Amino acid sequence: MKTNQNLTTKQKLAITEMVANGGKMKQSEILRKAGYSHSMVRNPQRVFKSPMVVNLIEKEMNEYLTKLILHRDQVIDAMIAKIHYAKYGELTNSLKTIREIISQLEGKIPNSIQILLPESEQKRIQELLNL
Repeated sequence: MKTNQNLTTKQKLAITEMVANGGKMKQSEILRKAGYSHSMVRNPQRVFKSPMVVNLIEKEMNEYLTKLILHRDQVIDAMIAKIHYAKYGELTNSLKTIREIISQLEGKIPNSIQILLPESEQKRIQELLNL
């Protein structure tokens, strides 16, 4: 079985691009940017369904999500500390950031690598959003 070191340069570029944009870009656009041929761009599943590619994307996205979760927690902690004296604009900007992160964590990631927050985290965020 091939290892991650055996991925092609184009596969590595595609994975890097997918992770860099949080899985938001269309797979065909990712392949185009990575230099794939027109026929491969029209059939992105040929690249993204490969077990080696899926495994590396999952690993890379887990690292990305860990960073997002850390940022989300920092924002929530800062909001809790400031909530009684923060300006309205600061609170709304923080809330917008949290909602964007939650969106990324709960549905903007391709289905093949979608990772959901634990239920306890979802409840904690929902409680904070309802303050």
